[in-house]
Formats: sequence, structure tokens, C-alpha cells
Amino acid sequence: MDWVIGKEWKDINKGLSKKVLALKFEKILKPTILSVCRVEIVKISNLQDRPSFYLRRENEFELDMGSAVTPLDCYIEILVQNMLLGETSHCQIKTKKGEPIHFDITLSAISTTKYLFQLDVKEIYDLAQKYRSNGVEMFKTYPKFAHEYFTRAAKILTSFKPFDVLTKEANGIDGAEMKALLQILQTNIAACLLQDQRYEDVLFLTEFTNSMSADEVKNVEKALYRRAVAFYNLKAYHLVIQTLEKVDNVRDKKEFFSLYNRTKQNWKRDEDQYKTIVQRMFN
Repeated sequence: MDWVIGKEWKDINKGLSKKVLALKFEKILKPTILSVCRVEIVKISNLQDRPSFYLRRENEFELDMGSAVTPLDCYIEILVQNMLLGETSHCQIKTKKGEPIHFDITLSAISTTKYLFQLDVKEIYDLAQKYRSNGVEMFKTYPKFAHEYFTRAAKILTSFKPFDVLTKEANGIDGAEMKALLQILQTNIAACLLQDQRYEDVLFLTEFTNSMSADEVKNVEKALYRRAVAFYNLKAYHLVIQTLEKVDNVRDKKEFFSLYNRTKQNWKRDEDQYKTIVQRMFN
């Protein structure tokens, strides 16, 4: 059987493309999302002052998939995942303004070829922590990419549900730690969704706070705050107050108390407006 290797690859939505310049291989092998690769990137043009750790390396280097913390490096990882061992390709990344970024990349080695289904519980937990850390680092400047990292981490964690059957002795991590990390990730995703004004989705992701005891609530105050903000934007003011009152010493927490006061004021204003409308209807 003769193998036919594609010479071009594109992702139109992300503005990525590559064209194979040379291919030297003994077997067909591509990187996975867990691979550690040896790559060399040369002939870089139009990078300007755009941040990238990968495109500023002068020699061949080790690329650990899932470590990118700039948009360009995230895109480079996607390009590498679509390369074959021994491949050299000319790549292009479109930019919002100006000419695309161009470079040639060679994938010379793949030292790790694991897949997600081969990881044990502790390895999945550590990978989710890595994605979470990357997302936190990117959130302020690149919230869309942070959202992708948080979501990726949450998805791989949920593959080990139910958590209550996991123990430290048998799995290297217990169910309570898995559950706590998933709740942190859901809270982080909620922050991203608030920026997109997806308030109903925020409420769905923070539902876990409803079944918590008073002691447990202390550990998820950020989730409660984001849940309250979603209710506020949906003008469900009574639910904002109910949510914020679950937090101890809410008056001592500036951000929480500010939202509490705004809610009270808007709730009263809306009630007064409603009363005025009703009076006019019957006068």
C-alpha cells in the first residue's frame, strides 16, 4: 500500500496554515497533546514586538506540549501537532493587523508519545493543574486562551468521576482533591463567561455552591461572588442578596459589599418604578 502524505494543512478559523518543504522519516509519527518534541524555528518574519517564547529561540529546543502562555505559542503548538516526525514546513499565522507571521519549522524528534487515556489519576490531576496555571497566567491579557485552558483541564478531570471512589493510597490523589480542583476550574471558567455576558452559563457552573455547608462555602467565595454578579446582571436582585448573605462578614469584603449595596439600591429603584406604573394604570 502506498502512503499519500498531504503537503498542505489549514485551519481557516484560527488563521493557521503550513506547507511541507521536506519530509524525512522512517515511520509515520505525529505529536500528541502530551508530547515533548525537538523543534527548530528559522526564517521568522513580521514577528515585531508580539510576545512569543518559541519564536524567539535561536537554536533547536525542546517543546513541551501544553506549556504555551502566549497566543502565538498556542498556535505554534497546534501547528506542531499537525506535523510528522522529520517534517520541515513553512508556516503562516494570520494577524489582526498587517502581514501574517511567517517561519519555517522542523520537527526532529518526539520523545514522548503518551495519550490521555494512558494517564493515571495522579497524572491527570497534575496535567489539569498545569493547564489551570497556564490559564491563570493568561487570563488578564488573553482571556479567550485562558478559557480554553480552564475548559481543557475541567474536561479531563471529569473523566474520572465519580470522585468519591478515589483514594490517596490506591490512586495517588483522593476524591476530595479532585473535586476541589474541579470547583476551582468551574469558578475560573465562570469568570471568563462573565466577560462574554453568558450569565445563565455562569449560574450553571456555580450550582455546586447550593449544596455546600457554611464551612465549605468559605473555600468557594469567588464562585459565590461570580454567581451573585450573574444574578445581578439578570436583575434577579433577591437571589443576589441570598447568595451574598452566604458569605461570612460580607460587610468587611469591599467587592462583595459594594455589589450588595448596588443590588439593594437597584432593587428599591425597580420596585418604586413598578409601583408608579401600577398606580398610573389604576388612576
